[in-house]
Amino acid sequence: AAIAGRIAGGGRLRLPGDDALRRGFEEHGGLVRAGDLASSTGRLSAAERTRPLRVVFYNRSYYPDFGATGQLLTEMCEDLAARFGYTVTVIAGMPLAAEEAVRPMRWYAPVREEHRNGVRILRAWGTALPNRTVTGRIANYVSYFVSSILASFRTGSADVVVSLTDPPIVSLPAMATAWARGARFVFLCQDVFPEVVRLLDGFQNR
Repeated sequence: AAIAGRIAGGGRLRLPGDDALRRGFEEHGGLVRAGDLASSTGRLSAAERTRPLRVVFYNRSYYPDFGATGQLLTEMCEDLAARFGYTVTVIAGMPLAAEEAVRPMRWYAPVREEHRNGVRILRAWGTALPNRTVTGRIANYVSYFVSSILASFRTGSADVVVSLTDPPIVSLPAMATAWARGARFVFLCQDVFPEVVRLLDGFQNR
């Protein structure tokens, strides 16, 4: 049997249980409680129901960086823009390892706007020292962190702000941007290894 069936009289998908997944721009196609389907439409104006979702991502690694999180984020952002028509902005840093060279940036001009495959990239200046040393890693993280704060003033309006974990401290300006724009904040944790938990003494669920 099909996992999901279409609800008669509307462009929605019915999932087993109490949730429903809607298609299109209405409430941004989110997963919501079935009982909220009728009432949620009234909370949005006509313009809000038809305009694309505006999403801002924070992550140092992005195209053309070889970092795993950057490659996954690049594919997702370009897919959101191409397939769903979302307005996507990424506050990215300078690549540490890349096949394609990126035009150099200077510390006195820490933010540069780029566009690729429908995605707006706010490139934040940062050092590109080898991550093999602690000093190099800290310098790369801190310099990108400071520049990302400045880039936050250029994001424009947003509905959702998403922070990844490269570096984890970038969630701070991302949270501030979400609060300032009245947007929802999402902390997307990657590079989390369950095996590490076993190495931590006294780590228990509460």
